[in-house]
Amino acid sequence: MLKNLKKAAAIVLSFAMAVQFGLADSYYVNAVEEPVEPQQEETTTTAPQEQEEVPTTEEETPQQQEEGQQPAVEEEEQPAAEEAQPQPQPVEQAEVKVSYVKEDGTDLMESVTATYDVGYRLDQDTNVFKEAHEAFEFEYAFVNGNKENKITKDQVKASGLTVTSDMTSLTLVYKSTATQKDSKDKKTETANLSGEKEDDSDSDSEEKNISVASDADTTRTIKVGETITLDSSDVGRGYTHKWTVNKKNIVTLNSKSGSSITVTGEGVGTATVTDTYSYNRYWSDTKTYTITVNAAVTPTDISISGADTVKQFQTTQLTANFTPADANGKVTWTSSNEQILSVDENGEVTGKRQGLATITASVQGADKNTLSATKTIEVVKNESPSSGNKREALVYYLKDPTKDANSNGSDQWGPSSLGTAIVNVEGATWTGNKNCFDNVDQRVLSWPSDLNGTNVVPRSNNAWNLIFDAYKASIEKELKVTITKDDVEEITLVPAKISKDNGTTPDMHLDCNVNIKCKSVALVKYWLFDANGTNWDMLGSKNYLVKDESTTQPSDVTSKKFPTTKTVNGVTYTFSGWYTDQSLTNPAPSFPAKVTGAVNYYAKYVAGYQVKYNLAGGQFSDGSTSATEKHNVDTTVVVKEVPTRKGYKFTGWTVEGLDGTTTINSGESFTMPNGNVTLTAQWTKDDSQTKKLTYTVNHVIGETVKDTQTYEKEVWVNDPDTIKIVEGSLDQKTYTGYKFKSMNPAKVGETIKTGSTITLTYTIESYDLTINYVYEGGAIAAEPHTETLDYNTAYSVTSPVIPGYTASSLTVEGNMPAEDKTITVVYSANTNTAYTVRHLFQNTTQDGYDLNVEMTQTLAGTTGFATAAKAEIVEGFTAKAFGQRPIAGDGSTVIDIYYDRNTVTLTYAITGDYFTDEEFATVSGVYGTAVTPSEVPSQTGYTFSGWTNEPSTFPATSMTVTGEYTIRTDLHCEIHYFYDGVENEEEMIVNDNATFNSPITISAPATKDVNDVNYMLESIVGLDKLVSVNADENIINVYYTKDSNGGETDPNDPTNPNKPDGIPDKYQVKVSYKAVNGTLNFTETYVTLYDEEGNYSETGKGILDVKQIPYASPNNGYNNGKWDVEPTVGMEITKDAKSTITFSAIPQVVPAVTPATPSTPSTTPRTPSAPQVTTPAETVEKETTPKAEPKKEEKVEEEYTPKASPQYYWALINLICAILTVLFGLLLLISKRHKSEDDDEEDDETKQQTNNDDEEKEQEKKRGLFTRVLAVLIAIVSVVFFLVTEDLSLPWTWTDQWTIWMVVIGLVQIVVFFVGRKWKNVDNDDDDEEAQQA
Repeated sequence: MLKNLKKAAAIVLSFAMAVQFGLADSYYVNAVEEPVEPQQEETTTTAPQEQEEVPTTEEETPQQQEEGQQPAVEEEEQPAAEEAQPQPQPVEQAEVKVSYVKEDGTDLMESVTATYDVGYRLDQDTNVFKEAHEAFEFEYAFVNGNKENKITKDQVKASGLTVTSDMTSLTLVYKSTATQKDSKDKKTETANLSGEKEDDSDSDSEEKNISVASDADTTRTIKVGETITLDSSDVGRGYTHKWTVNKKNIVTLNSKSGSSITVTGEGVGTATVTDTYSYNRYWSDTKTYTITVNAAVTPTDISISGADTVKQFQTTQLTANFTPADANGKVTWTSSNEQILSVDENGEVTGKRQGLATITASVQGADKNTLSATKTIEVVKNESPSSGNKREALVYYLKDPTKDANSNGSDQWGPSSLGTAIVNVEGATWTGNKNCFDNVDQRVLSWPSDLNGTNVVPRSNNAWNLIFDAYKASIEKELKVTITKDDVEEITLVPAKISKDNGTTPDMHLDCNVNIKCKSVALVKYWLFDANGTNWDMLGSKNYLVKDESTTQPSDVTSKKFPTTKTVNGVTYTFSGWYTDQSLTNPAPSFPAKVTGAVNYYAKYVAGYQVKYNLAGGQFSDGSTSATEKHNVDTTVVVKEVPTRKGYKFTGWTVEGLDGTTTINSGESFTMPNGNVTLTAQWTKDDSQTKKLTYTVNHVIGETVKDTQTYEKEVWVNDPDTIKIVEGSLDQKTYTGYKFKSMNPAKVGETIKTGSTITLTYTIESYDLTINYVYEGGAIAAEPHTETLDYNTAYSVTSPVIPGYTASSLTVEGNMPAEDKTITVVYSANTNTAYTVRHLFQNTTQDGYDLNVEMTQTLAGTTGFATAAKAEIVEGFTAKAFGQRPIAGDGSTVIDIYYDRNTVTLTYAITGDYFTDEEFATVSGVYGTAVTPSEVPSQTGYTFSGWTNEPSTFPATSMTVTGEYTIRTDLHCEIHYFYDGVENEEEMIVNDNATFNSPITISAPATKDVNDVNYMLESIVGLDKLVSVNADENIINVYYTKDSNGGETDPNDPTNPNKPDGIPDKYQVKVSYKAVNGTLNFTETYVTLYDEEGNYSETGKGILDVKQIPYASPNNGYNNGKWDVEPTVGMEITKDAKSTITFSAIPQVVPAVTPATPSTPSTTPRTPSAPQVTTPAETVEKETTPKAEPKKEEKVEEEYTPKASPQYYWALINLICAILTVLFGLLLLISKRHKSEDDDEEDDETKQQTNNDDEEKEQEKKRGLFTRVLAVLIAIVSVVFFLVTEDLSLPWTWTDQWTIWMVVIGLVQIVVFFVGRKWKNVDNDDDDEEAQQA
């Protein structure tokens, strides 16, 4: 046990050590995998000695944050001068929690809490503003959880982000850049925030696809014009990067700093791009990229895909698609009106003001031709801003309409708010984190209810009076005129700015300028969106009297000059002109402009220099007649496509503002100078561009143009659209049946407008028409027809109808010729004159004739000739003689033909299989008269079908009528089933389709199971009946009797008497047995009763068979069983009987000494019943009274045979197992006796038991005693079990149901024997030991 404990302890200890080493190794790997960067608070700078030690971690470990520990780093020795410097004085600090989240609010990475000096620039700390996250870039920040106070990346870049004493948290929000298609060519955010200068020479470029290089992908292949991203973030974070290229004519870089840049192919060749990354100023290394640039695939076409609408202050992405798909090129994106819709260099458009603007994408195609595609996008109102951007704002107004809300003090404002408006602050730019000026008039979603939901100030509102009073004073002072309230048509509010954090509820304000519209006075305001400005500033305003001589110009209100360009903070801006709307879609008239009413003029400077196209009367393919492009200095400008002009040929562009260049062609490029460039189209007359001048001369008759002649002349396309009438073109024409009438005013040599039509009109002439009607002989048949008709007039005259004659022309038709015309119509006798033939048939009463209308004929013949009528052959009739008549011309001739009826005979015949008679009867009559049916005698059991073809009237010819008898199949019969005399009506079978004189079919099996009770067929009454017409005679009764008891037919199995035995139960009685203090092998049996003749009888008697007497066995401790009525073989039984056997208890014998082993079983032998002891099997068979054959009642009972009685046996294998069990027990018992003792095998159980008791006392402490006692017990059990289960008086067999138990007992005895032998040897060894010790 101790050894096992030691082994277990060693295993547990080994496992614990393995776990400890595994955890330690994991901790070591994590510790060295991300070394910590120096923190802002450190005063000692450390430099890594080897590249593997370069700090790359972004944050402190959680343990360091909690314990306030700094990462352990080795400090370098500092110069002595630095050591001598005085220590800085303590400054105020603030503990700030920095969180990094995505735009949807989910965490991008774990937050960091650190302590910073107040005034510290967080935007310059790359530990705070992470240089890059995979697929994310910094978008905006907010302090102390105030999401409304967003600090955009542009504001951070411009003003920085400084720690204040009240700052407790800083949240940095990052935008996903995962979609490669939408990725922008943008500069590294860290470099912007740290203030490092960037190379933005290619900031305006647009790439169709930008691919990102992986960490190990340092060899890249691109095409000219294609852009890829080089990413060195794999070297770690916290480094400063400096990018250089050895061949700028091959590739250009968009930036010189940051962990990733974009590279654009410029020429064919190979260039090397080097990233020198350093850590502070103490350590640096390089990473080199090899870029191979192949020739570009020039696009042949370009198209734009994307949305057609965008909401205000939201963005949508457009995509430039090239043909072919693998083509590449630098796309230039422009907007036709950036005030409405702006677009960046990547095709992302931003909606600003409601309206339409056109986006143009251009790329250089083959032969330096510019390919362009346009897409018009509508900016729609943003009714549903994104979450948190739909805000309430109090509406305030200036009292004086001539003032500007952006520059006046609080005394200029109305005394109270006009109510609450709903404003949209989505995408708003907050100047000074306070005011929003951009497109404020477009941000109002709803006005206060006090203003009736509009920006019009109601006259009932007190503000209206305040504004009017202020304006009235201004007018009187300036114009020396007085106005009344009736002069004011309308006062409206114009949103100027939205301010926040005002300490009111709601905290936002909507500040508005005021416009006033008067009948006689006009207020004119001038506004300027200055260079680098954020809002419209009012330059000034002036009131004018509305009259013809009133004009206005900017100098009326301001002395400010408007140079063409100006540069602010290094950015060049160009003055874009004056407009009358903030969307800059309606250009202002030339100044000085006439004053017709109140108006606002807007001027704006646009960032970048402009390239203006003066088309000099021409236009581009999109229909535009001018164009203006914005470009940065030193960028490449590709001249737009060749314009077109009607009648002229384009010869190129003249250039203004480009030093050294005076002309240029479309598709060529130049470098944008530091100023505006104007390109003017040059044209020469193109005589090849011509047009045709025409006039048409129509010769018209009525409303129809008869002839048309067109006269043409080809001239230059821009010549006047007039043509001279030539000689001969107005000559009159001659038309048959017509004469010239008139011509619209025109004469030879006159000049008319091209496309004119000259009409010459002609009128029609009239002529006489005569039609004569005559017979073939020339005699006049009817009066002639005469009339006067216009030429070519259609005529149609119907000829008169003359009976029996046909006109040569039934209708005379035609068009009137250009002369008089006479026509003769001749009448000829008709060969198809109609006449009628009628057929009349004798009626059935033979006293007259009836006309058959359907047979009436209309025939035709020549007028005046004889008819050709014929009699018809009609069945049943014979025609009489008749004569022909002449045909009248009017069709009135009628011929009548008469028909008499024929006499016919009917023969009646009986056919079929029964009572056949070929001539049962005959009858004669006239065709069509009624037939009297012949009567037919009835036959029992048969049905006459009737005369199947007997007519109701005599037919046209003699015929035979047939009929037949058929046997009846509709007879009723029943089968009834009785069980012990009781009918089961549910089982009754009814057949209503039985055939006469046929046997009745029944189903009567020998035995049936009814409700789990077995019945046997006893008799069938009426089995041989044939079906008759009397239903009461067609009944069969089937009788069954119960047969659920028995056993007599199976004497070898009397233990189961409750089963059918083929003998009705009513002829059997039950004999019951019972055992007291014992058991029986069965408890009941049935005995069949017979009469003296050997037939079954309920009052007869039966004989008890040997197999119907059970075997009785006493319980343990009982014997000497006695029957109260002892059953014997041959005993007569006449009714149910019972017998009981009672066993007596065995007297108890008290032994002298109580043995330790179990007591032996009782030696009292089992008392079998008398038949078991005294009657051998052979004797029983001789004494058995043979059963009488049952009386045969019906034929069916002959099929039943009584069942055989069951047989019983004893098993030889069981006896062998019992003997072997006893022998093995004796061998184990005898083997312990002295070797010299005799081998007497006599089984004296009493003596052996005594010897055993003595030996037990002698060997009480010996282990072998147990096996010997067990062997004896097993032997006894085996013998007793055999005697109880087997009867040697029966025939023997090999096995029975008890064999398996005898085999098991024997196997147990064998096991005990061998175990006892082993223990015996041990006992002998112990005896030898004791002997040696003695």
